[in-house]
Amino acid sequence: MATIYDVAKRAGVSPSTVSRVFNKTAPISQKTIERVLKAAQELEYDPNPLASGLASSRTLMVGLVISDIQNPFSATLARGVQDTLERERYITIIVNTDGDPVKELEVLREIYRRGVDGFIIAPPQRGDATAHNNYIINLMKEGLPVVTIGNWLKEAKVDYVTSRAQDGAAAAVDHLVELGHRDIAFIGGYYTRGVAVGRWLGYQEALLKHGVALQQAYMVETDVSTQGGQAAMERLLALPNRPSAVLTVNDLVALGAINSCRRHGIEVPRGISIVGFDDIPFAALSIPPLTTVAQPAYELGARAAELVLRRMREPTAPSVQAVLNCQLVIRQTTAPLHTGAAHQHPNDNDSCGDNDADPL
Repeated sequence: MATIYDVAKRAGVSPSTVSRVFNKTAPISQKTIERVLKAAQELEYDPNPLASGLASSRTLMVGLVISDIQNPFSATLARGVQDTLERERYITIIVNTDGDPVKELEVLREIYRRGVDGFIIAPPQRGDATAHNNYIINLMKEGLPVVTIGNWLKEAKVDYVTSRAQDGAAAAVDHLVELGHRDIAFIGGYYTRGVAVGRWLGYQEALLKHGVALQQAYMVETDVSTQGGQAAMERLLALPNRPSAVLTVNDLVALGAINSCRRHGIEVPRGISIVGFDDIPFAALSIPPLTTVAQPAYELGARAAELVLRRMREPTAPSVQAVLNCQLVIRQTTAPLHTGAAHQHPNDNDSCGDNDADPL
């Protein structure tokens, strides 16, 4: 990551001149301003206004960067972060990114410029995150404490907190198989990245363990929202051989899927079984109450906050990986396969490789 001295050298001016350009503390000729800004752009320099003369000071602020605070899971996680940081007199700055790595990179840069003592960052859910990930690694090299939610920044020794989502998804599929289901679909987010990856892998792992072939038509990517769940279920219901059960990437997607079934007059779970993921408060209140994989959202947030505080106190300490358990919560959206339902069962010996390539 470029420093003020690098910019000064490239622009042929003193570091104090570079500082005055960005802080606007003294008159500078337009020609000099343009030369400094050009050098800063070429070097991808991020001016932190608190860094000049305040290198040893603290802002008592931590940035929490998440996809969508409207998701109840994210809101509960954020509360865990905030409550833990407040006990140490820190303020949590919460920013939504819609899971977009470009937007998230812009947010990270802007918050860093304004000054924070650390970041807690959730993964982008779509798009190319290369530049975004490189920026985070550079922040860490500069000594800024960073904690990620999920083990997605594998190229860096970063503190992270995550759950055993892969095990949770596998347990959900085990439950469906025990109920007699074999035509089991997966409605994911963009399951090559973000929070969907572990759940997607657990789904595949369990199907293969039970000798059930992966069917490409049963694997649907969508936005992780109720609207995304509804749209994805519409696609599954339109198949000639629709699934008898569905595992979804989160509870919002599951609720959207249930709404789609209701619109088509398909009873859940008699006509189709549905399992969510997260166990948000609405899961137990849905009609019927949603079977789901519970994640400890509050504890994940609290642990992430503890890790970022630890990194502030011990900047050279080894990285910590906190992994919390998931638990299958069986309610009323799953039931034994109804033998009278119109489900055709493809040959279990068929491979998904006969259709499109396996996405992972």
